[in-house]
Amino acid sequence: MNNWLRELAELQQQNTDCVMLTVASIVGSTPREVGCKMIVTSDQIFGTIGGGNLEYQATSIARDLLDNPQPLHLKRFPLGAGLGQCCGGLVNLLFEPVVGACDWLSAAIEYEGLDREWVREVPMRDGDSQVIVRSRLDEDRTGLVGNCFIEVSQSKKIELTLFGAGHVGRAIVSTMQDLPVKIRWVDSRDSEFPGDLWDNIEVIVTDSPEAEVDAAKPGACFLVMTHEHALDQMLCEHILKRDDFTFFGLIGSKAKRRMFESRMQRRGIEVEKFSRMICPVGVEGINGKQPAMIALSVAAQIMQVYDACQKSEQLEIQNKRSRAVVNWGIQ
Repeated sequence: MNNWLRELAELQQQNTDCVMLTVASIVGSTPREVGCKMIVTSDQIFGTIGGGNLEYQATSIARDLLDNPQPLHLKRFPLGAGLGQCCGGLVNLLFEPVVGACDWLSAAIEYEGLDREWVREVPMRDGDSQVIVRSRLDEDRTGLVGNCFIEVSQSKKIELTLFGAGHVGRAIVSTMQDLPVKIRWVDSRDSEFPGDLWDNIEVIVTDSPEAEVDAAKPGACFLVMTHEHALDQMLCEHILKRDDFTFFGLIGSKAKRRMFESRMQRRGIEVEKFSRMICPVGVEGINGKQPAMIALSVAAQIMQVYDACQKSEQLEIQNKRSRAVVNWGIQ
């Protein structure tokens, strides 16, 4: 579930009123992107819209709305002259009081539970404040469209199959559970998994972890860091036999990589496939071997993959639009 949905649901269960702030549109350089959120109660803040004076002023307005309820509205914040922030851009913030029962929130949570993409329509016209959540059709981005704010569910996540629930595996899950990643966490040792995991973490206890390689979706990412080198190698072989994964990282040294490559070559794995195995895993420049340090390095590397996928997807959307315009002009 998207984190802001989780926070709103928990606040509703506690009968706590709040105001949800959303970056509806931006111009120029701004601290955060369109669609990011902050939830404000009388004494708590969840999330961030960029910090600094913008967040301070927005929080004050939100708490005034809690004391003096008003319909949702859009407010313009020039960051340079108005707030003294060096970004210098402009942010339009949507202020939405969330008080009492909320039908659209229930609908969004239901769509999330079904793993379906959805769209939230927030009308801005006077006298029309009925927020609607429906199944996603052809919308491709969040933002202002005419007199309506359209919010597309952030269902585009990397699917990561993580083999190993040891110290490093637990550190990686702790680091990445708040990121746009769905983690399938695999180990044979049930006792190694911590409790109270977020709902984007799926725990899989199995004595046949290689079957989870085949079960992963096309385009998935893999991380291998089990408690046995022989098991690591077996999983590497299964992963390299697939040609449709996006990322594959193996924990270990260059010596471990050389040993695995030699063994796997003798077992029939083509040499050219070894280039797709990232070992040692993690971004360059972070050399610490503490689990938390490794987790930071690996998470940064996977987020680089995520950003590259997002850019590729946006480029494809732009290309489709260009082709549609050309075809329409020909007709």
